Amino acid sequence: MYNIIMGFGNPHGKAWPASIKMDIATDEAMPEQGLIFSYLDVSSIGRCGRVCRGWTEAVHDILLWKHKFAEDFGLDVTACKLPKPTKTGGSVTWRSEYRRVVETTPCFLTDELHDHDHQVLHVSFSHDGRHFATCSKDGHVLLWDAAHPVRIRQYRDMRIFGWKYTQFSEFNADDSLLLVSGVHLGDHSITGEIAVFTVDDEFELQCRIENKPYDIFGTWFNSEYVVSGQLRWLSHDRVSESKLWLNKANQEITSEHISIVQPMFRFFNGNVCFCRMLRIAEFSVQPSVIWDGEVAERAQTGNPMSRAAAPPGQRWVGLGWREVEPDGEAGQQLMDTGEPPPPPRPPVGAAAGDEARMPGKEEKRRVKYLIFTTGSKTYTPHQIGFKRLDGFRIQTRIAPGPSLRERVEFRRRAEQLHEELRAAGVPPPEPDYNDWESVCDQFDSVDHVIDLHGHIIGMCLSPNQRYLFVNTRPWPENYVIRNPHDPPPIAREIDIHVIDVATKKQIGKSYRAHRAYTCNEGCFFLFVDVTKHFVASGAEDKHAYLWDRHHAVCLSRYPHADVVNAVAFNPADPGMMVTVSDDRTVKVWRSRLNCEQNGIDTADLPHCIKHRTRRTRPRRRAHTTAT
Repeated sequence: MYNIIMGFGNPHGKAWPASIKMDIATDEAMPEQGLIFSYLDVSSIGRCGRVCRGWTEAVHDILLWKHKFAEDFGLDVTACKLPKPTKTGGSVTWRSEYRRVVETTPCFLTDELHDHDHQVLHVSFSHDGRHFATCSKDGHVLLWDAAHPVRIRQYRDMRIFGWKYTQFSEFNADDSLLLVSGVHLGDHSITGEIAVFTVDDEFELQCRIENKPYDIFGTWFNSEYVVSGQLRWLSHDRVSESKLWLNKANQEITSEHISIVQPMFRFFNGNVCFCRMLRIAEFSVQPSVIWDGEVAERAQTGNPMSRAAAPPGQRWVGLGWREVEPDGEAGQQLMDTGEPPPPPRPPVGAAAGDEARMPGKEEKRRVKYLIFTTGSKTYTPHQIGFKRLDGFRIQTRIAPGPSLRERVEFRRRAEQLHEELRAAGVPPPEPDYNDWESVCDQFDSVDHVIDLHGHIIGMCLSPNQRYLFVNTRPWPENYVIRNPHDPPPIAREIDIHVIDVATKKQIGKSYRAHRAYTCNEGCFFLFVDVTKHFVASGAEDKHAYLWDRHHAVCLSRYPHADVVNAVAFNPADPGMMVTVSDDRTVKVWRSRLNCEQNGIDTADLPHCIKHRTRRTRPRRRAHTTAT
């Protein structure tokens, strides 16, 4: 038996010949004794590894675990690849990859909470993983302690402020403040409000900020300032402007000259669309990466209002316009193409650290983006807008401005001019917002726009904020929109697109398994969340879904009795995930490893639904020996 097992394993750790790799990948023309362990389940393989030293070496075979990983998780064995090794995690093997997926995927329902009296719409975690907050149509925001067993730490009823319900929450960077967004009372109200609370035993209200439309949600600019929105319709019901404001999270009382509200941007909206779902992304990147993705395509695919010509004698280099004069071959290339020449290579035989000290080696720089959903064809959000914030500065003090006497004199002159024009029969000049060229100087430009050709129902940033994950319900291909008030029909299938914020490119595969059923008029948000290894989203089919981020395969489904509106991972321990639903419940799911660390007995706990598709093997004919 030892010889049979060793015929499959590779005890010396040497590379298998290409022909044998192909045999194991396809199960064709292999010796029958070489398939013994590959036909066993993982638990049986583990028990076989305890029999003797030879079997222990056999069950650690690389190709065996690649075969089992592809088979158990529904992947093509010829196409699946291992993740790149990390700087701190060391090398990755198929056995360790299998163990990671099994032990760190949230799968056990450890807490089922029924403290909300209406549909639960959103959940968010603090960055340290100690707390999470939930918002509901019962008008309450609940702050929870994430430690097992989960319990309510604080709560607040926002209906006393005229709120209809709470819909969104977000912790600031140091987890000292909680932003809560809600909708005002009214059957057809599009106005909302943002409230900021302290995350402590007092849960004290710091400020309230007007927010219109309500689904702009609001977001943290930094640990002290909040970005809000204001919508104003212009000449008719198709043209509007979205003003974004920077608001200090707590009211200053030491001086009336300290600024607490500051205008940020004023965006022009056409065809009944407007800005929604604000996000702030900040990360480090090489300047040349941003140039490749942003500037090279802005002239072709960017928003028409953001197409600006280069200043005379300047080129876009790295992170901004710079004056460039031809100086030698490198300078001439930069003037001709706008792209600097590649940095010189280190000399042959140089040490690994010498490359970082080469004069042409780029250093990463911090960049900051405002990200939001918008549109140009119809009122449903179908585009992602990007606005870089590197040059934006917070105004800390209010300028004195004109004196009272100067303001009175200015108003008197304006009224006098108005009376003179009316006496002469000349109507006062009014801007024509239907003529973009005549009013473009009154608005800020959008740096880049990506059209996803579908209804956007949720988005979030990766932990490093470099990648944007967007939940989208696609439109029919080649559909022509003739009336902005009549958007295209949307698919039941939901796609999760991944966008590199630095290059503005869609990357990787889209994640698909979840579904939605409402039409455009009734379409609502289904929030998505991301960790280093997993992607999760709510769905209208009464389940939440979880994918492996690297392999893009759906691993698990998490059942509810109604629509699952949002999911959230614990940033400090992604083995803990929370799902919230229209069934008024908040469910806490934990991984095997998380349960072991918290001393939770998993024997009688409900389990998630495994979304694995085992590949069936063709039945082999038994070999017969002639007698």
